[in-house]
Amino acid sequence: MKVDNKTDVYSFGVVTMEVIMGRHPGELISSLLSSASSLSSSSLPVTADHWLLNDVMDKRPSPLVDEVGELEVVGAVKIALACLCVNPQYRPTMQQIDRALSMQGPPLSKPFSMITLGELLGHGAYDYISTSESFHLDHAASLSIFLGEDHIRRVSFYDTCNKGYLQVAFVRLRESEQSFSRGYDEQDILRSMDKIEVIDFHQTLEVNGLRFWCYIAGHVLRAAMFMVDIAGVPVLYTGDCSRDEDCHLRASEIPQFSPDICIIESTYGVQLHQPRNVREKRFTDVIHSTISQGGRVPIPAFALRRAQELLLIHVEYWSNHPELHNIPIYYASPLAKRCMAVYQTYFNSMIQRIHNEFANSNPFDF
Repeated sequence: MKVDNKTDVYSFGVVTMEVIMGRHPGELISSLLSSASSLSSSSLPVTADHWLLNDVMDKRPSPLVDEVGELEVVGAVKIALACLCVNPQYRPTMQQIDRALSMQGPPLSKPFSMITLGELLGHGAYDYISTSESFHLDHAASLSIFLGEDHIRRVSFYDTCNKGYLQVAFVRLRESEQSFSRGYDEQDILRSMDKIEVIDFHQTLEVNGLRFWCYIAGHVLRAAMFMVDIAGVPVLYTGDCSRDEDCHLRASEIPQFSPDICIIESTYGVQLHQPRNVREKRFTDVIHSTISQGGRVPIPAFALRRAQELLLIHVEYWSNHPELHNIPIYYASPLAKRCMAVYQTYFNSMIQRIHNEFANSNPFDF
């Protein structure tokens, strides 16, 4: 047994459930173990997942009379069940528990009497995950933890390109020397790859009555935005998207019909940007001026999309300025180099100019 900062939280979960139930939760824990072992099958047995929270509570105290009390009980049971997770690495720390206890949860989505333990465990809530940005670790780094849960059966990616991004990113994260707890190891990463289901743009899937498909978002090579049909109500969800073509990426598509609801990342939604050709000229003018004065220009850039875009801009500018031909360009990013292999493979998803260049040479062979 490995002793770490997750060891004591199991006991916390047992004691919390004992207080709420008015008896030792041994039967509940046994049923949870049975449920965890059977969730890899397509049918879910009638285990603790289907028990009503109201039925397992101690009936001796006075019944709850307001929503505040119901919210507190639901929050406490959620935390307790998380502490009883079969896999210790997915249990919260006491610091996380303390933070959760000090926060009030959202209003109940259904009557307290209808809430099941399975809903508080999260079973079924993540039967299927669709992600619009697998390539940025701030969006996808926890995906391997999610996929380690037995009750999560499938994850959809919109093509093998984005699965390749994720493999590259996870390898880089695994090799990181930073001293932080990632919550998963190399074997977890390898197992998570097996749960990824590859789909393509405009391919319609249906899961539990929900229909969804995706469009090109333009943000990064093969980035997607998802249209989800919920009982006839179209909802468009996207992370970053771009309606402007750049030196290698297509602009985002416009869906063939308008959604009733649009959920969109808006980091730069209030910014007014200059046209791309103006920004590129300002950029290359500064570089040329600096080099002409004997200087060097270090450029920090994201390893995916931005690095490739800047290199293409540099190569084109250098080719049009013979006086710069003896000035070398270096890119010093192992992650960008790995991502370059993905770009070299999926050039057919880029603008026509890149297609034409591939007929003679590989523009991403820097």
